[in-house]
Amino acid sequence: MTLGDSTKLGVIEYVSSVLDAAVDDGLITRNLLHARSITRPVPDKHEAVPLTLDQVEELTEALRHTKDCSEDCDNCDADRYEVIPQLGAGTGMRQGEMFAIDAETDIDFLHRIIHVRRQVKIIRGKQVFAPIKNDKIHDVPITELLCTLLARYMQVFPPVKVTLPWKEADGKNPEFKTFTLLLSRSGGKAMHRKMANDRWKMALRRAGIPDDRWHMMHVLRHTAVSAWLSAGISARAVAEFIGDTEETVMATYSHMMPDDRDRARKAMDRFFSRPEQNPLSASGRRDVP
Repeated sequence: MTLGDSTKLGVIEYVSSVLDAAVDDGLITRNLLHARSITRPVPDKHEAVPLTLDQVEELTEALRHTKDCSEDCDNCDADRYEVIPQLGAGTGMRQGEMFAIDAETDIDFLHRIIHVRRQVKIIRGKQVFAPIKNDKIHDVPITELLCTLLARYMQVFPPVKVTLPWKEADGKNPEFKTFTLLLSRSGGKAMHRKMANDRWKMALRRAGIPDDRWHMMHVLRHTAVSAWLSAGISARAVAEFIGDTEETVMATYSHMMPDDRDRARKAMDRFFSRPEQNPLSASGRRDVP
C-alpha cells in the first residue's frame, strides 16, 4: 500500500476486525492476519515538534515571496498564502479543512469560533468537497487577534464562491456544492494541495527551516496543540478543538504536556502556602494608642 506506516496499520486493523467477525459467523475458519508470518509495518516514532512563534512569523513573511525573489527582497505585497501560518497555528486545522472554510457561514466573528465542517480533497486527480476526517464536525475557538487578521485578509483578498463536486468527482450523477471560500487561488479556484505544498517548501527554505516532511503544513496543527496543552487545556478539550480522539491526542502529543512531577510540586506549594502575616492582621494585631 502506498500509504504511511501508521495508516497501513489502521487499514490492517479494520480488515482484521472484518475477518474476526467472519470467523465468529462461521464463514471462514481463521483470521489470516493473526498468522505469525504476517509482517506489520512499524510506525515512525518521530515525535511531533511544534514551530516557535518566531518561525510562524518568519513563514508568514516568507510566503509573500516567490521563487524568483532575491534573498534581500522587501518589495513584495501581501500574498494569498501568507495567512496560512497564523490560521493553522491558531486553530490546529488540517490543510484541507483550512482550504474549505466558508467565510460567510463558518467564521463566527461575534463568538470567535470557526465551525469546521468540510475539507477540500483530491480524489482520482480532481478536487472535491468532502466530509472532514472521521466525520467529526467541530468548533474551534479563535483569538481576537486572529479574528482581526482574518477580517483584514478578507479585505485584501475577498472570499470567492467556488463550486466543486461533493466527495466523488467522477460519478455518473455527481452532486455539486458551492461555498464562499476564505482561501482561494487566483482565478476563483480552491487552493490546491500540490501548489500549496510547493509554495510552503519554498517558504521553509527562505525561513531557514528544514523542508522535510516533519515541517510541512501539518506542523501548524502540532503547534496549536502544543500551545493548548502547555497552557493546561485538557486533552479532552484539545481533542474536541481539532476533531480527533482523546486517545490520539495522548498518544501523539503527551510529550508536549507539562511534566506531571512539576505540576504536582506546584500543587503542593499552593496547598501548603499561607499568605504572609501582616503585623496589623487579627493574628498579629498591635494595639494602636
